[in-house]
Amino acid sequence: MVKCSRYVALVAVLLIATALLFLLRDTTLQGDAYEWLQTARTLHATGDTGYQYRNILYAYILAAPLALGLDPVAFGLVFSGLSLLISMALLYRIALDYVSPTVAGFASLLFVLSYPFLRYATQVFTDIPAALFATAMIFFHFRFLKTQRPLDLWLGYVTASLAVSLRYATGFFIAAFIYYLWITRRHLKWHIVGVLLALIPYAPQLIYNLKYMAAPIAVSYTAEHPIFGIQFFFKDLGSGHEFQLPGYLRYMFLDFRGLFVLLTPVAAYGAVRAFRVLRPPLATYLVLYLACFVLLLPFYSYFSNRYAIPALLPCFIWLPIGISELLRLIERRAPAWRPWALPSARHLVEVILRTLVDHMVITHSDT
Repeated sequence: MVKCSRYVALVAVLLIATALLFLLRDTTLQGDAYEWLQTARTLHATGDTGYQYRNILYAYILAAPLALGLDPVAFGLVFSGLSLLISMALLYRIALDYVSPTVAGFASLLFVLSYPFLRYATQVFTDIPAALFATAMIFFHFRFLKTQRPLDLWLGYVTASLAVSLRYATGFFIAAFIYYLWITRRHLKWHIVGVLLALIPYAPQLIYNLKYMAAPIAVSYTAEHPIFGIQFFFKDLGSGHEFQLPGYLRYMFLDFRGLFVLLTPVAAYGAVRAFRVLRPPLATYLVLYLACFVLLLPFYSYFSNRYAIPALLPCFIWLPIGISELLRLIERRAPAWRPWALPSARHLVEVILRTLVDHMVITHSDT
């Protein structure tokens, strides 16, 4: 019964999120989705992908409904929507080890309502599925430090590979991943198995690269024009140069595209308190995860709010911690004026009855 009550908030948020996904679904095929769909049709018809501009794994996923005689666009929408719901459930489960179900549910709802997550979960893009596997990687990394089960470590490798195979830029968590390898280095044999398992999701991209790109690690659009380099860290404005980094920070943390403005300080406070609430290695892991994205994204040729999607994942772990720690601080420092410290219904009835009786006694004595 207690365990069931822990997931009431999760069910409520899942219902809200499902309704929003249904109401906001976008069946319009955008450019990227159209190319993946065309590649999926070529793959289904000929068994070969042909030349593809983007990562190849998503085309294989969209080819599955074609083989089953289903609508691939509807399949892509369901895939993106489910990715959002599962990501939210995983973040809720991570938070539940450190905060109350109510706080975890509230933070999960904010995750769903955050602009880039909800927007791209209603479209046929790889962004939310890639974010799902990045979230799953964090979840399994957290769980392995608690359980020490090799399966959790291996699933961390597989989900990381799936995330990168769906969108290369998701791999900017590399600093956190290397740090995680270091703190778990005594499990060397398990890591070797994990590396071998990580090759499985990358196999379609590897086959494509060797056939069309003549390199095991490559993306087609980087062969067409440069998109990543130190020259993009400075944005040429015609009258000098401007660092892109401040613009990235503003978009990611101080406007509607990322966390809500008023909650950014709460997430920052949660990041600080995480070194006490979480195990210090996990807190450091999350800081490295976000820092690597923030530092590497400005080397892209241009900014898109889609890039903030995997980068912001640690913020939705810090956010419930920040909320919970602030509530504890208020309870400890000022319990007398807490706005939610209302009297119980029984106490309220007793006060009302006592007041009425006293009033009747005073009135009777005056007469």
